[in-house]
Amino acid sequence: LCATMWRWYHRDMRLMTYEDLERLPEDRKRREIIAGVLYVSPSPSVNHARVVDEIGRAFGDHARLHGGEAFASILDTRLGEHDVVEPDVIYIAADRLGIEDERYLVGAPTVVVEVLSPSNRGYDRVKKRRLYARSGVPEYWIVDIEARSVERLTQPSGDDYAAGKTFGGTDVVPSVAALGLSVDLRSVFARLR
Repeated sequence: LCATMWRWYHRDMRLMTYEDLERLPEDRKRREIIAGVLYVSPSPSVNHARVVDEIGRAFGDHARLHGGEAFASILDTRLGEHDVVEPDVIYIAADRLGIEDERYLVGAPTVVVEVLSPSNRGYDRVKKRRLYARSGVPEYWIVDIEARSVERLTQPSGDDYAAGKTFGGTDVVPSVAALGLSVDLRSVFARLR
């Protein structure tokens, strides 16, 4: 169900939590909760997976050298009682490793990366952007495969980020929150078909 339908059918019900999410069937669909509302999206495309793999590799290499942790797979990230997301790539610096639990993350990672799909463009650019800023995620990357670009947002302030910069397909994107981490976009977009 899309978010609008979920609200319409369940307007008298309580807000969803992680426990509600755990009771839903396993069907390879991405399920996230923002402000207690369920969002469901299909599995990503092959190009989406290629980009996530390349960025995840760069983040993983950096994490191994600096004592952090990186994930480029679906991992529940609980940012609040009614906010559970599954970012495409997650980087946790050594000073934030305490947010790891056995089954999920609880709290704000250092850097979160979302790769846009046709079904989630507005969702990642608006709803998740607000959630990540409100939750204190220091850095948020929005990767646009069609435009071959990355928007890097930093300095969370209220419902948005105070600073942002867009990088094109031949640029190297340096992280602000994870010093020394950078991703060459030529390698990220080289495998696209």
